[in-house]
Amino acid sequence: MARILLDAGYPPHTISTDLNTFNLEGPVFSLVTTMSKMWSLGIDLPEVIAMATTNTAQQLRRSDTLGAIAVGRAAHLSVLQIVDEPVRLSDGYRGINVERSLEPVGCTVDGRWYDADRFVSPRTAEMAAA
Repeated sequence: MARILLDAGYPPHTISTDLNTFNLEGPVFSLVTTMSKMWSLGIDLPEVIAMATTNTAQQLRRSDTLGAIAVGRAAHLSVLQIVDEPVRLSDGYRGINVERSLEPVGCTVDGRWYDADRFVSPRTAEMAAA
């Protein structure tokens, strides 16, 4: 569906996880996966990042406190890495083969670092290995 809308000139302004009632048990788990799918559909990476950060904060009317790095704001930052390897991603309905993807490294919340490897559920790790 996203490809059809993009081709028709209707790019998304914001993105979310694709998590809904029919895929609570998987295979959809993360916003980073959704970001990777949008990137694989030809949206420039800076625009994909804006869809998950600044654009979303604007839509929530919270851009004064969320969605950007600025002096005086709480340091809520995600660190992602680009993985240049083919992988199959799912939106819970269909799969898409991509040549590269994003992967979480960790994040900071109020200046405290959290390593992503510590927060991957066994189910997510098992599905990623399949």
